[in-house]
Amino acid sequence: MALSSNILGIDVGSVSIHMAVLTYGRNIVHTDTCYHHGEVKQCLSKLLENIDIKNIHYVAVTDATPFIIQRNKSYDEQLTINRAAKHYHEIFGAILHIGGEKFSLSRFDEDRNYIGTRHNTSCAAGTGSFLDQQARRLNLLGGSQELSQKALLNSKKIPDIATRCAVFAKTDLIHAQQEGYSIEQICDGLCYGLAKNISNTLFKYKHASKKIVFCGGVSQNISVKNHLEKITGYDFVIDSKSIFYGATGAALC
Repeated sequence: MALSSNILGIDVGSVSIHMAVLTYGRNIVHTDTCYHHGEVKQCLSKLLENIDIKNIHYVAVTDATPFIIQRNKSYDEQLTINRAAKHYHEIFGAILHIGGEKFSLSRFDEDRNYIGTRHNTSCAAGTGSFLDQQARRLNLLGGSQELSQKALLNSKKIPDIATRCAVFAKTDLIHAQQEGYSIEQICDGLCYGLAKNISNTLFKYKHASKKIVFCGGVSQNISVKNHLEKITGYDFVIDSKSIFYGATGAALC
């Protein structure tokens, strides 16, 4: 590998850091991620241990990335997400991004020209952080990933859980446990409630294409994806790099 042949893309979100290394030929040669728990510098140092810095010529970051990280270029997060989606997918009508504390739906016309974006409010309900919080309340050591896996095991009735508010959700979780619902049913109820909240917030209008690219940390939650497809009638497409769109898109830009 020639010196200065690679570009490092970094996306520091509210709960985690995502990193992608691309060649000038736009090939991804390395990706990595970790939860930073507010310790961004330490988390980044850990990730950089797995990269040969001598082969990095440019550093591109998303706008939310703190300035302790030196960079050549900084890009709007929505721009990087759109850029990555166009790199991976030739046809789509929208991009659904659900991160740690925010979610959004960007719409495109039939030629993939950008139309606009709808966002959630400042409340983190319906995001990855919300699922992480509920996983802790359920004593799931594997966090939201374990919550998703247990939800997929459920085939029974799900309890009603108020996922629009973390305080109400706590009360509903207690009631569901008292009523004898299994952990799988409760997890599935949480995923359904989150999907319904996202649908009510973002999918008020019809879109040109049935295909919607799904990215961000929650895109790895197949239970949420399945519920979204049933509720909205759209096909949500996930690829192997869906959690790295911010970092990959920054490098591509």
